[in-house]
Amino acid sequence: MANEDPQAAQPPASSGNITVGNIQNAVGVAVGHHASAYGQQGVSGDVLSQLFEDVYKRIESRPEDPNIDRPEIAQKVQQIQAEAAKDEEQANPSKIERWLGDLANMAPDILDLAVNALINPAVVVPGAIRLIAARFKRS
Repeated sequence: MANEDPQAAQPPASSGNITVGNIQNAVGVAVGHHASAYGQQGVSGDVLSQLFEDVYKRIESRPEDPNIDRPEIAQKVQQIQAEAAKDEEQANPSKIERWLGDLANMAPDILDLAVNALINPAVVVPGAIRLIAARFKRS
């Protein structure tokens, strides 16, 4: 059985009354008394792209507006999507906040779709970006 996972064959590690089994592929692992961990799980890239496709379709179907061109709106949305797709360490929440504010002034209907994409539970985006997006959620 050469294809078996070597870690799966190991017995759980134990210390005092704490036992840890195989945690390979686990999200948010904490070990120890009073330990806690938080993890985020989802299908970031594909779901985020799919949700933003709906945003771009809405941009294309918007009526002409002499004050704002569709390509300008699309460019702002592309910036938001690209920044949101970065990991926690690389993403810049300040940029997202500024761009969402710009989008709120340019096209509030598109802002709503972009915010819904960013706060969708199936999408993994940096936590700070999710919180900022939630602040832009209109009721």
